[in-house]
Amino acid sequence: MSEETKSNLFFGGIPTAPDVDALIQEFEVPKVGTLISYSNVSKVIGVLKDKSRFKTVTGVWRKHLYAEYNIYMKAIMNEGFMAMSPSERITFGSKGMKRNVKGMNKIIDILVSTSKNDLSKDELLAQDHWTLQGKKSVMALITAPKHLEVPENNIE
Repeated sequence: MSEETKSNLFFGGIPTAPDVDALIQEFEVPKVGTLISYSNVSKVIGVLKDKSRFKTVTGVWRKHLYAEYNIYMKAIMNEGFMAMSPSERITFGSKGMKRNVKGMNKIIDILVSTSKNDLSKDELLAQDHWTLQGKKSVMALITAPKHLEVPENNIE
């Protein structure tokens, strides 16, 4: 390993900050509906799309855009990244919640269908606890919420 390569390593990897900064400098803060092609991202960071470094850098970049500017960038297969509209974000969020409910139901089924015969006392307690918590969580997610008035802020 050359001395130059060693100086670029950061805890076993190359820092992403310079590449993220280059992406922000090039594309600024994307507006809703803006498509940034994979090829343009690749040119800016100097890494091909099929490399793990590309995924690492773009993941950090997307997290940064969300954390700092509340911009959520979706990946569009074979095209690039696009800043999602508020409507798209709600659709994305609701689909994600539905997927998670299905996943939780599968876990609950695994917990419930596990034979109690070979479980220790602590494992039986854990089985009952997580089954109940899972069912409560699913019910909370699928039950229509009641409309609650937002309390007025009475700070003086």
